[in-house]
Amino acid sequence: MRRRNSPAATCARCCRGRSTRAPRSPRGSQRLRLANGDTGEHFLDTTLSAIAGTGGGDGGWVLAARDVTEAWRLEERLRTELAARQDALESLRGLLEGLIPAAGHATRVGSGDIGVVSALVAELVREREEGRRALDNQKFALDQHAIVSVTDREGRIVYANDRFCETTGYRREALIGSRHALVRSGIHPPELYEQLWRTILGGHVWQGEICNRTADGRLKWFNSTIVPLPGPDGEPEQFIGISTDVTDLKETEAALQRAKESAESANRAKSDFLANMSHEIRTPMNGIIGMSNLVLDSPLDAEQREYVGIVKSSAEALLVIINDILDFSKIEAGKLVVEALPFDVRRALDDALRSLELPAREKSLQLRAEVDPGVPAEVVGDSGRYRQVLMNLVGNAIKFTQEGGVKVAVSLRGGEGDSLVLETAVRDTGIGISPDKLARIFDAFTQEDTSITRRYGGTGLGLTISRRLVELMDGKIRVESEPGKGSAFRFTVAVRNRPAAMPGEADARLLAGRRVLVVDAAESHRQTLGALLERWGMKVEHADSANAALGQIVGGARFDALLLDAAMPEMTGAQFAAALDQPAYAAVRPPVLLLCPGGTGIPPRGVVRVVRTPLAPSDLMAALAFALRRPAPSGSLALHVLLVEDNIINERVATAMLEKRGCRVSVAHDGGEALAACEAGAFDAVLMDMQMPVMDGLEATRRLREREALGGWLRTPVLAMTANAMDEDRDACLAAGMDDFLAKPIRPDELFARLERLARPAAA
Repeated sequence: MRRRNSPAATCARCCRGRSTRAPRSPRGSQRLRLANGDTGEHFLDTTLSAIAGTGGGDGGWVLAARDVTEAWRLEERLRTELAARQDALESLRGLLEGLIPAAGHATRVGSGDIGVVSALVAELVREREEGRRALDNQKFALDQHAIVSVTDREGRIVYANDRFCETTGYRREALIGSRHALVRSGIHPPELYEQLWRTILGGHVWQGEICNRTADGRLKWFNSTIVPLPGPDGEPEQFIGISTDVTDLKETEAALQRAKESAESANRAKSDFLANMSHEIRTPMNGIIGMSNLVLDSPLDAEQREYVGIVKSSAEALLVIINDILDFSKIEAGKLVVEALPFDVRRALDDALRSLELPAREKSLQLRAEVDPGVPAEVVGDSGRYRQVLMNLVGNAIKFTQEGGVKVAVSLRGGEGDSLVLETAVRDTGIGISPDKLARIFDAFTQEDTSITRRYGGTGLGLTISRRLVELMDGKIRVESEPGKGSAFRFTVAVRNRPAAMPGEADARLLAGRRVLVVDAAESHRQTLGALLERWGMKVEHADSANAALGQIVGGARFDALLLDAAMPEMTGAQFAAALDQPAYAAVRPPVLLLCPGGTGIPPRGVVRVVRTPLAPSDLMAALAFALRRPAPSGSLALHVLLVEDNIINERVATAMLEKRGCRVSVAHDGGEALAACEAGAFDAVLMDMQMPVMDGLEATRRLREREALGGWLRTPVLAMTANAMDEDRDACLAAGMDDFLAKPIRPDELFARLERLARPAAA
C-alpha cells in the first residue's frame, strides 16, 4: 500500500529539500525547477493525480515526474533569442522610419509587418546599390574627362585619380603624400601661387589656367578649378582640384598667334614693298610728267606737241594705275580712313569734272552735272574720297561711251536732323553691262570681259575701290545697266549738314572787293549783270566786244575774273578765251567764265566755268567763287624758295617750274645743307623731300623747328614734296612740323596753289 505523501515532501527528498515551483503546465500539470548542488539545475514536468481509497475515501496521491531540463534550456534560449530579435526588429523599424521619408516611401512600418520591413529593406538596399553604381559611373565619367586631385591645407596630395597620374606621368604611390609643388612648371611667377592660396584659404573658388611639368620634363597646360572643402569647424580642410588638359588648345593658339604675326609681318612687308615701289616709280615719273609740262609750255609745232602730249598722257595713265594699287592695298590692310571735314558739294563736283573735261571733249561727249537745290551749300564729310569715287565712275563712263554723253546728278535721299544721305547718280549712253556680269562688277580685278580689258585697259580695281570707299563713308553703291543702252551707277554717302553756314555766305565774302570785267555786246545784259555783281560788293567794268576787252587787258588793266557772252558777233566767247589762253598773256590772264544758253557743262579751252543762262544768281556766285579760289595757271610768284632735293632730275623739273613762275630758287641736296641754308638767310618757303642721304627731310624739319623756337626766328613754311605717297607718310611729315604735303609727280597748279597759301613775303 502506497504511502500518501505530499508532492513537496517527495521532491524534497529528491532535491535535498530545495524546490522551486515551476509554472503550471497545461492539463493542470506543474513544472518544477530543482537545484542540485552536484548536478546543477534540473527541470521536471510533474503531474499529481488523486487515488481513490477503499470505501470511496481519499486513497492518496500519485506524483509522476519527467526530466525536461534540456527542453527547458532550449526553450529558454529560444525565448532569449526571440527577445533579442524583437529588439533588433524594433531598432530596424526605427531606423527604417527615419530613412523611409528620405527615400520617398509613403508606407508606415507597423509593429508586426516584418514582410513589409523586409521589402523596404530590399528596396533601400536596391536604391543604395543603384546610387552607388551611379556614383561609380559619375566617378568613371569624371575620371575620363577631368583630372582630379585632393590636397590638404599644407598642399600635400591625399588623392589623385587615374587621369591625374596619366597626365603627370607620376605613379600614384609617388604622388600621395607629396606636395603639389612637385608638378610645378617653374614658368609662373610666385605671385600666381600666392594669390591662388589666398583665394582658397579664404574659402573661395579659384579658376584659371596653369602650366605643370610632367615627370619626363614636358610642359602641359590645364584649365583648373580648385574648390575648398570645409571641415567640422567650417574652415577649409581640403581642396579638390578639377582640371582639363588644354595643352593642344594652347599649342593651337600659339600656332595661330605665330600665323597672325607672320601674316602681319607679310602684310607689313607688302606695304613696305608697295610704298617703296611707289616711291621708286613716282620719282622718275615726276621727271617724265614734269618735263612734259615744261616742253608743252614751250614753242612746239603740231607734231611735236602731239608726241609730247602722248608721253604725258601715258605717264598719267600709269600714275592712275599706281594710285589704284596703293589704294587697294591700303583698303585691304584696313589702313584707309575717311575724314569728316566741311566741304562744298558743288565745288567738289566741279573739281572732279574739270579734270575729266578733256577726255570727254576729245570724244565729243556731253558732260553735264545737276545739283538739286535742296543740297546744302556745305556739308561735313570726306570730300577727297567723294571726288575719288565720282571721278572713277565718270572716268569709266567716258571710257565706255562712244557717243552721247555722261550726266551726273546729285540729290538728297533722306536723313534725320543734321545727318543727311547724299546720293550721286552717274548715267552714260555707253556699251552697257551684260546681266550675268552685274553681280561681279564690283569684284577686284573684274571687268565686263577680257576683250573689254584689252580694248580699254585698266587694272580692274576702280569699281572695287569705289565700293570700299562708299562703304567706309556709310553708303551703298549699285548699278543698273543694259547692253547697248548704257549704265547708271548710283552711290550714297552719309554726311552732316552745317546749318550755321548760310548758303553762299562764304562765296559772298570771297567776291567782295574783287574786280570783274563783263564782256557782252548787249548793253542791257551788261547793266543787269553789273547791277547783280555790284550788290555782291564786286567792282565791275564793262566791254562791249572781245577786242575792247582784249585791249583793256593788254593795256595793263588787272581783273580778278572775266565774264564772257558765248555769242558775241565778231568773236565768240570760246574763241576769245582760246586766244587769251596763250603764253603771251600768261602774266595778265584772269580766270574766264562763259555765259552760255543751256550750258553744256564742258568748258572749252581757256574757260574755267560755263554758266547756264538765263542766270540763276546762286549758280553765278558759286561759279565766280570757284574761279577765284583756283590758282592762276601762270603768273609771277616773287618768292625765294629753298628746294631740298637729292635727285638731279626732280631738282631740274622743280627748279624750272618755280623759275617760270618768277620764283628765285636755292637748292640743297640733303637735310644738313638745308639747315645751313636756313641759318644763312631767310626763305619764303622750303620744299622738302623726305628720303635723302646724310639727313632726311623729317629730321631736318624737326631741327629747323627747334632752332626757330630757341633762336626766336620767324617760322618758315615747309611743304613736303615727296614720292612717299602713303597716309602714314603724310602723318609723319605733319608730325615732324611740316605745314603741308604734296605727293609726286608734282602738278604745277597744285604746287603753286600750296605755295600761295603757305608762303610769307620775303624779309626785306
